[in-house]
Amino acid sequence: MPVKLSSLAVNPNPDGTWEDCPSIPGVSFLVRPVDHPAFAIAREHHMQRLRRSHGNYIPPDVASTVLGQIVSEHLLLDWRGFDEAYTKARAAELLSDPSFSELTTGVLECAKAAATAKLEYVEAVAKN
Repeated sequence: MPVKLSSLAVNPNPDGTWEDCPSIPGVSFLVRPVDHPAFAIAREHHMQRLRRSHGNYIPPDVASTVLGQIVSEHLLLDWRGFDEAYTKARAAELLSDPSFSELTTGVLECAKAAATAKLEYVEAVAKN
């Protein structure tokens, strides 16, 4: 089946998009897309700062903590499917904790999905 060309356009919702998390069944995140400008700027700023203070080797726990902080600040807006209600403070606490790296990974998976086109197909008309 042919791909509907217009479905390749990615028009992210500035208020975020609910995405089901493939790595955490039953959980969904309201996220901005991973290419959100504020996230990209913050990530680059923090990476430059980390390179200045740590050189070429940034300890994984330090990198994980910083990534979690900027994910909670710029990408994650809400969640559902957990036994705890979303709060910005709780999200920041968990995402900046290296032992919750699976949570950070899940949010990033969903943020990437929010930045990806949702392909639609055109049904081919049978010719007689």
